[in-house]
Amino acid sequence: HIRNETKNELDRLLKLHDDHTAYLANDEVTTVRKNLEGRGVEVDPVLIKDTWHQLYRRHFLQKALTHCNLCKRGFYYYQRHFVDSELECNDVVLFWRIQRMLVITANTLRQQLTNTEVRRLEKNVKEVLDDFGEDMEKKTQLITGRRVQLAEDLSKIKIPQQTLQLKLLKLNIEFHTLKAVPQR
Repeated sequence: HIRNETKNELDRLLKLHDDHTAYLANDEVTTVRKNLEGRGVEVDPVLIKDTWHQLYRRHFLQKALTHCNLCKRGFYYYQRHFVDSELECNDVVLFWRIQRMLVITANTLRQQLTNTEVRRLEKNVKEVLDDFGEDMEKKTQLITGRRVQLAEDLSKIKIPQQTLQLKLLKLNIEFHTLKAVPQR
């Protein structure tokens, strides 16, 4: 309740002075505090300053966004070759830089997180492999398992298969060679 009343009072101050600075002067803090006390609200000057900080940030961003929308319309006129030299569009550059900074920061954090997770995964894999290396029974099981046996059987089958393919290739070459020779 107290913060809401403080916010309402500071909103009135912002409406009176739309181009107010980012910081409240001590006499302004006193004025706001006295106005609130007149309505029966006891408030600390620190609370007023904290509320002002958040309120001013919001006000600044809304004002900048409004100005950016004006720049957007101004760009439309610029494309149609109307010249308006009074339009300053520094807010567009500000928001572009903020957006760019956020993208770069997000990419950096993503990269750091990925690197951390890769190192953690490498460490876990190394620990598991070290445990396997120390356990003779596990090594024997891995070397002589069903999959290893199937792989060895496949390699034994591949050798005769490759030999047969070579012989078929030679026979095809001889057949085509004989076929190409004219008969007498």
